[in-house]
Amino acid sequence: MKLKTVGKNPNKPMIALEEEGKKIWYFAEKQAYDNAKANLKEGDEIEIKIAEQEKDGLKIITFIKKAGVVVTPSANDNSPKCTECGYALKDANYTKCYICNQKAKNDNTVKNFSSDSPKCIDCGKVLKDSKYKKCYTCNQKNPVKQEKSSFDGELSKRQTIAHAVSRSLMTLQGRVDRNDICEIIDMLWAKFSEKLK
Repeated sequence: MKLKTVGKNPNKPMIALEEEGKKIWYFAEKQAYDNAKANLKEGDEIEIKIAEQEKDGLKIITFIKKAGVVVTPSANDNSPKCTECGYALKDANYTKCYICNQKAKNDNTVKNFSSDSPKCIDCGKVLKDSKYKKCYTCNQKNPVKQEKSSFDGELSKRQTIAHAVSRSLMTLQGRVDRNDICEIIDMLWAKFSEKLK
């Protein structure tokens, strides 16, 4: 692999490399860009490290050096790097970049589930909760058919009438004789059931 050009695309540092006779552009991190601009010439054989994630469809060079040259870390190179892919981190509080962290999280999640954990009936993906039958993506494509509830209309009517009768008796409290309560309940029940037919 040979270095072709070091340049900027408006404000984004970029490096062009010659691969198999073709000129291919890469985005570059500031440190790699500065190193290439200061220490490399067009046509130099180089070695690079590329981040796993891409930016606007192009790969990102995280490290570049002349082939065969041993690079010792400089004393002022304090920028934190991802422990897995070498991508430059913004903050020293983290040890992995976002993508490597997500991959590790997904791997651990799958490993921590036992074999009897709930799985999607379509694709077999592990589900978070046993109340679901399908994962979100499979349910979007082919929703789970909900079972019809066994709604009893007659029971609902009786409950509604009983509630109306009890509310009516509360409003009549103190105005009606106790001995007449049973007759009033029967009369209210008949009136409300007549209304709900």
